[in-house]
Amino acid sequence: MNNNPNISIVILNYNGGQDLSECIESVMKIDYPNYEVIVVDNGSTDNSISNIRERFPRIKIIENKHNLGFPAGNNVGIRESTTPYVLLLNDDVVVGRDILKDLLSAIKVYPQAGVIGPAILYYKDPEYIWAAGGKISLFGYTSHIDKGRKSDTYDIPRYVDYITGCAVLIKREVIDSIGLLDPDYFLYFDDADYCYRAKRAGFKCLYIPPPTVRHKTGDEWITNPTQAYHYMKNAFVFAKKNLVGVKKFIFIASQVVLLFPYYSIKLIGKDTIIFRSLVKGLKDGISYKSVNE
Repeated sequence: MNNNPNISIVILNYNGGQDLSECIESVMKIDYPNYEVIVVDNGSTDNSISNIRERFPRIKIIENKHNLGFPAGNNVGIRESTTPYVLLLNDDVVVGRDILKDLLSAIKVYPQAGVIGPAILYYKDPEYIWAAGGKISLFGYTSHIDKGRKSDTYDIPRYVDYITGCAVLIKREVIDSIGLLDPDYFLYFDDADYCYRAKRAGFKCLYIPPPTVRHKTGDEWITNPTQAYHYMKNAFVFAKKNLVGVKKFIFIASQVVLLFPYYSIKLIGKDTIIFRSLVKGLKDGISYKSVNE
């Protein structure tokens, strides 16, 4: 086994501005000998790509003509890679120097792991966890484990339901086995779907505790209509693609009986356009037809 296998780092950008610059600066400081950086731009309208091209002329840049969404955009970068491992990163993260060493070290100890992710901390409050792996609830939602807790809450690796697409290392064997991310999702649930498919193919999803990623995110759940629409719709898409029987029924019923009313209450007093997008997501989710049905 190669002790320092080649790794492709795919950074998906959409109007990342200074966040993208800081992300790449941290990536270029990673203490590891064999990695390439592929920036995939999803039709940005700011100057983020021109700035990166000037500052980092050796980085490979792929420019999509329009916003393909999170899974399809990342797929462009994955297709461009040929390495044994692919690390997907959001454009608004900052990584630590040892991220690749930590991830590969974990794979040696847990060879069944096919999808691996580190502890992700809040950028502004790095003492607190944003995600320590993810959980898929039977009652129709996904959640980040230990969100808001101190970063030293768990200090051992563990298998989880899914790894957030914010920072995730994927083995080439997984890609060869189950394919790419599912573009039907556009935004949200795509990472849960990919991990669910990987686990069904015999791989495990591993969380490791070294906090080598900080994410520029807040606690606000929904801030625009696009988020509201896809978060509501894609829960149905996930259930219809992956679940069967009682599990599928409970997951879907929970969207209508529990989660849509809950989300609606949270949105009271906010922009009515966001609420209308939530309603549209509910309708389109209910009417969505999967090839599995």
